[in-house]
Amino acid sequence: MKIYFLILYPLVLFSMLKGEIISETRIKTIPFELKQEKDSLIIYGKVNDNIGELFEYVTVKIQNSKTKSTVNKYGEYRINVTEQLNKNKKIVIEFYFLGYKTERREIKKKLFKKNNILEMNIKMKEEVTIIECPNG
Repeated sequence: MKIYFLILYPLVLFSMLKGEIISETRIKTIPFELKQEKDSLIIYGKVNDNIGELFEYVTVKIQNSKTKSTVNKYGEYRINVTEQLNKNKKIVIEFYFLGYKTERREIKKKLFKKNNILEMNIKMKEEVTIIECPNG
């Protein structure tokens, strides 16, 4: 009986520690990314693939602008849209990755709350291409 306890105790302890470390890492990344200058408009969120897994390295771009960002390894992104929304009434944000359908979202300034931060989570869908065979 003692042998089983000695084998199981480290496994339980390791899995408890592993969960705590992962939780701490995720909690610490979000506040750091949401720091902003006064009066700036920030859009942030997470990007998932079509089965719900976090999706990294997706390009996030404001249409008709040079402003863009990339999703990090935790599936999170952050983009400052202050300049574009001060010039235009609305903007379109594009999320694109090779092999997936480009997702577009229209944003208006009135969507922002008191703190000038807007959360927007995106689900990417795989792009399907149908090819006809001439011989078959």
